[in-house]
Amino acid sequence: MSNYVKMTTPTGIAKYPYLDTPDTFFDKGGEGVYTLTLRLEKSECEGLLTDIQRLQQENVERLTNTNGKKPPIGKNPIPITEYEEEGVEYVDFKFKMRPSYKTKTGDKIEQKPTIFDSNAKPIKVKVGFGSKVKVSFTAAPYLAPVGAGVALRLQAVQVLDLVVPAAKQGEAFEKVEGGFTVEQSEDTAETPQPAESPEQAKDATQF
Repeated sequence: MSNYVKMTTPTGIAKYPYLDTPDTFFDKGGEGVYTLTLRLEKSECEGLLTDIQRLQQENVERLTNTNGKKPPIGKNPIPITEYEEEGVEYVDFKFKMRPSYKTKTGDKIEQKPTIFDSNAKPIKVKVGFGSKVKVSFTAAPYLAPVGAGVALRLQAVQVLDLVVPAAKQGEAFEKVEGGFTVEQSEDTAETPQPAESPEQAKDATQF
């Protein structure tokens, strides 16, 4: 029986969203990771926080019973940060999704977060910092060399108030005829993203 639990957050503020293309800053030359940090007021997410912390407690107890000893626990077993700002308590939840994974049979499955609008309709938009969103995710208890913890695996995002990402720096300039140019090679051109699978549409039921 799986110990994974599918959950949906209350509405919060998107911070550092990488939902359209993976973030490769800490994975140079690799696939990177889709990621989103969601800021919530603690008073609005205490139930969610308690449920995730309970999963971690149960994870530690289960591993202790199975192995006969308590597992190690890292510095940040759950990817959350609690802090106070101008007298208000906040909690940041960090969600991640790998662009692909391998099945037990060795097949490579590609994946990408599904984005929905307020009517739970799949859409294709770039979500910017400050957007108001809900997140559908799977809380996945694990045991790794760093210790026991609970990963927050990103599944889908519902956009309730979209903030368009800031314009690229190049858009601040006008075209100057006769100046220095670099032709874009074929291998650096953008390639179209694969269409979302029917399975991704099921995430809409979480909102």
